[in-house]
Amino acid sequence: MLKITEEFEGGDYLIVSVEGLKEFKYGNELSSLLKQYAEKVNKALIIDLDKVTFIHSMFINSLVVTRNLLHEKGIELWLFNVNDAVSQVLTVTNIDKIVKVLPDRKALDKQINS
Repeated sequence: MLKITEEFEGGDYLIVSVEGLKEFKYGNELSSLLKQYAEKVNKALIIDLDKVTFIHSMFINSLVVTRNLLHEKGIELWLFNVNDAVSQVLTVTNIDKIVKVLPDRKALDKQINS
C-alpha cells in the first residue's frame, strides 16, 4: 500500500515521506501526487526515502518527470534518508546527477538553513 505524508517547511519546502513503493501498481498514483506537490513549493520538493527499501522503474520515471517539471519553474528536487540499495540504483541510473541526494535529516536541515 502506498502511504504518503506531508510536512511543510515555511512554504518554501515540502517534505514528502513515501512508503510502500514495492508494488508496481502505485507508480501512476505516485507520479500524479508528485506533480500536485510540485505546485505547492517555491524552492524545493523533498522526498524522504527512509521507509523505501526498493525502487522500480516507475518510481525512477516519476522522479525524472517531477524533476523536469520543477526545473522549469526554478525549483529543486531533493531526496534524503536514502539507503545503500536505493542509492546504488540512483547512481546507476544517474538520478543522483540531476537531483540533490542528502544522507539524513541533519544534512537536510543544514541545507534548508543555509
